[in-house]
Order: sequence, then structure tokens, then C-alpha cells
Amino acid sequence: MNSGKNSINSSSSDRVLRTRTTTTQPTSSKVLSPVTSTSTIDDVMSTLLSFRNDLTASNEKLSTAQTSQFKDLKSDLKKLSCLIADLKAENTALRNDVDSLMDKVAKLESGSTTNIASNTVSQVLQETFESERCSYNVLAYGVTESLSSNIAERIKDDKETFQKLLEENSIGPSHGSKYFRLGKARSDYVRPLKVIYTSKEDATKLIMSFAELKNQGVSITQGFRVVKDKTKLQRELLRSCHLEIDHRTSNGESGLSIKYVNGSPKVISDGSKNGVHPRRLTDPKSNAQIN
Repeated sequence: MNSGKNSINSSSSDRVLRTRTTTTQPTSSKVLSPVTSTSTIDDVMSTLLSFRNDLTASNEKLSTAQTSQFKDLKSDLKKLSCLIADLKAENTALRNDVDSLMDKVAKLESGSTTNIASNTVSQVLQETFESERCSYNVLAYGVTESLSSNIAERIKDDKETFQKLLEENSIGPSHGSKYFRLGKARSDYVRPLKVIYTSKEDATKLIMSFAELKNQGVSITQGFRVVKDKTKLQRELLRSCHLEIDHRTSNGESGLSIKYVNGSPKVISDGSKNGVHPRRLTDPKSNAQIN
């Protein structure tokens, strides 16, 4: 009897246990499902938020880059406008120059060229004539002037004084056809003596003799020198060179001299022996020619 009861109780226990197990499993599944769903929504929201932030940052960078590009473009447009304005101004100036040149060409073609050529030829011929005339003359400096009031006696005294100076400096006699002083007489200044010869050879011979003495280092009477006569244009060019030397010397330069290049005086600074030592062309008080 006891064994039969135990069997019944054991069977009842198994059924109860199976019933509990079956009842418990669905309950556990229902509790976990809402938790999983909530996590998924949070992940999605987090992903969306991250995407939004990345998109916002990207848009801000793009906006900054576009703003910078716009500023650069605006600056370039401003520069381009300035360049266009400069080009317009330059174009206007070029047009004015072209118009001016066209006017000059028109005037030249209208016949003024003939006048210019005629003036040039006239100046060349005049310079040639003066140069030829000057080749017969010499200028002597440092020749003491006569105190006589008689013109004939003054000329005679100038001749004798000139010849004495030539003799003192071992230069042969040189007699010209005419003697006269340049500039106005003054008590504190000895005027240059101009000597005119009948031939160019006589004038050239005297100048070369004097130059040889200087080149040989022979002592010459103080203040006495002989140079060839010059045309008006030559005197102006030489005066310009002297003024240039005065200006450059006042600015601190030294060793400047004048050298003749193809017959034209030039200021040089190499101390060439062919150079002419700078001397003033005119007396500062009377403005009389002295070179």
C-alpha cells in the first residue's frame, strides 16, 4: 500500500514540475524583449546624432572654405579692376603720344624737314669756316700788357714782349701778321694776346714747339702758355667741360681733366697725359675769354 502511494506522489510531482517549467519560460521571454528593443533605439539615435554632428561640421568647413574663396575672388576682382583702370590710363597716354608723333610727322612731311636740313648745313658750314680761320691763330697767355695809351705803341710792345717770352723759353722767333688783345683792359688782369699768322703751318709750328717743351718737363715762364684758337662752338663745349669739372670737384671728385676725343673735349678722371688741365674759360670778373 505504501509503495503504491509513493508512486502516485512521484508522478504528481513530475507533472507539477513540468507545469511550472512550462509556465515560467514564456514569462522570462516577455521580460527580456523590451530591454533589447530599447538598446536598439538608443544605438540608432546615437548613430543619427553622430551623423548629424559630422554633417554639421562638414557643412561648417565647406561654408568656411566657400567664404574664403569668395573673399579671394572678391580681392582678385578688385585687383583686376585696378589693372583695367591702369591699362585704360596707359592706353590714353599712348594714344596722346601717337597723336603727337603723327603731328610731328605731318609737319616734317609738310616741308619743315627742308628747313631743319638747311639750318644744319648752315651750322656745319659756319663751323667749318670758323675752324679753318682759327687754324691761322694762336692765343698767348701771360704776356704783359703795354701801358702806352697809343694803339700803335701798344701793338709794338706786345710783339716785343711776346718774342722775349719765346726766346726765354727756348722757342724760335715767330712773327705774326696781327696782334690784338681779347676783352676789355683791366688793371688787375692780363688779357690774352691773339696772334694771327699768314699760314697755318706757322701757327701749328709754334703750338707744337710749346707742347714739346711741356712734355719734356722744361721749366716755362710762370703764367706763359700758348694754345690754338677755338671756334665759338669749341669754346662752348670746353666751357661746359670746365663747369662739369667744377661741379664734380665740389662733390668730392679729384684728378679730373679734359681730353679731346675726335676733336671734341671730354671730362676724364684717369689723369691721362693727353688731357688738358682744367682752367676757367673766362675771367670771373670780366667774363673775358682766357682759354
